[in-house]
Amino acid sequence: MYGWLTLDDRLRLQVHLPDLELGTHRLISVADQQTRNQLVSKLVAPAFVNDATLRSAAYVPIQIALKHVTDGCVDYAIHAGIAFFLRHRDDHEAVRRAIGQTIDLEFGAIGSGAAPSMVAMSRRLKEVAFLLPENSRALVFNKEATRARSAIFLDDAAWGFAALRRAASQIENALAICPEDQRLGACSMAHQALVSAPACDADKVAVNILKTSQAGRFGIFEQLARRYHDEGMRMPLAHRHAALRRGFALASALTGEPDAEIADFVFAQAMVHARMEEELLMRDTIAAFDAGLKLGRLTEISLDALRRWRTQFAAANERIACCGTALDTEARPEPVRPVVRGPKATPGLQNRFMARLSAALAREPMRPGPQQGILLDCPMSPDDRDWVIERYHRRWCAGMDLVVDDGAPTRLDIDHAFALCVSDSRRRDCAFDISVRLWRREGDAGGLPSAAASCSEAFAPMDDAHWLDTRVACCLLHVPRQPCG
Repeated sequence: MYGWLTLDDRLRLQVHLPDLELGTHRLISVADQQTRNQLVSKLVAPAFVNDATLRSAAYVPIQIALKHVTDGCVDYAIHAGIAFFLRHRDDHEAVRRAIGQTIDLEFGAIGSGAAPSMVAMSRRLKEVAFLLPENSRALVFNKEATRARSAIFLDDAAWGFAALRRAASQIENALAICPEDQRLGACSMAHQALVSAPACDADKVAVNILKTSQAGRFGIFEQLARRYHDEGMRMPLAHRHAALRRGFALASALTGEPDAEIADFVFAQAMVHARMEEELLMRDTIAAFDAGLKLGRLTEISLDALRRWRTQFAAANERIACCGTALDTEARPEPVRPVVRGPKATPGLQNRFMARLSAALAREPMRPGPQQGILLDCPMSPDDRDWVIERYHRRWCAGMDLVVDDGAPTRLDIDHAFALCVSDSRRRDCAFDISVRLWRREGDAGGLPSAAASCSEAFAPMDDAHWLDTRVACCLLHVPRQPCG
């Protein structure tokens, strides 16, 4: 599904997901509700002028959803609802049932003794969730459920939390021997991981935290807390919570891995997913806008500015793709020898490589031109090249959408994307190289750069049936050769 298009003061395109503020119960006056209903009728009727059945199916759910959104989000909610039913003409009922099942997994079974706030939140989400972009729904559900759980978690009378409260008490007892200057932070991270856990995963999360704390592995609490707070302004809270839960799971399973490397990995993974979610929202929204869906409150003046802006950055993208030089490693053949499926690298090495790669990609500008390259801080054996090819070669760098053109950062249009290329290195001291190359959509086919992107897979395989590697390198990373012995 889609976000909302606006132009900033410099007439640059912005795509964002409005905050529907679902955590607040709204009291809408009868007059305001009538005004909203009239607006629904005005906008829904022409959208389904040739399909009376679909128009009837869309009208009531959109009307109900509007009871829960702020005045500033009414336009977005109506147009997002229309877009949902247009996109799911034949399966809208099945999709809404599936959304409800996902909400049930997040909240768990809600019995007659459940807290009214949990019951109300679950119902509210089920009435509004179809308006949300598909790749954002689960995180929105988790954010709102976490907020509701946090409010009643310590209330002994709250139904359905007895087991988690017992686990929290056991974890607190285990952390009693934690160094005093770390104890408060450790208890806070444990609490955040517990209350943010979807109901279907809560027992497993509690076991992982308890196992880690009883083993006296207090360093992981400190490292996760450091990264949790470091990413506070850059990463949505639900992604940070997911990183905490993943960190405790890895700490309980990989007892020999350094705490800092586990924390770096889970937060690097979370950042990749957060950026991927943003780019999916942007690409889906712009493609839908181009197809004629109204997804923004834009005047004719701003529409003209938008068209000019889109034309300018599309031309810049095309110039880079057509005029870039095949450089350095790019002049050599890509690896084509079969991947030898020998022993895999240890989970620790795979996690460390992903964290260091993600950090380098986030730091380095994407600049077409001669590539000197930089060293990736993760020495590897040449034998590791096979599993790196299997996992990272021709994989989409979702969330990376800026390229330096003529000294200025330019946003990629939806017909271009970055992807990784693994190749041999000319440097004797390096095991192999990884470059970032520009890809271009072929023909009129729509869709994302990766067919697997809807699964939220980090570094998903490129859709090479509809996308072409231009072989223009924008960044080069040399992977050092690990010393023998």
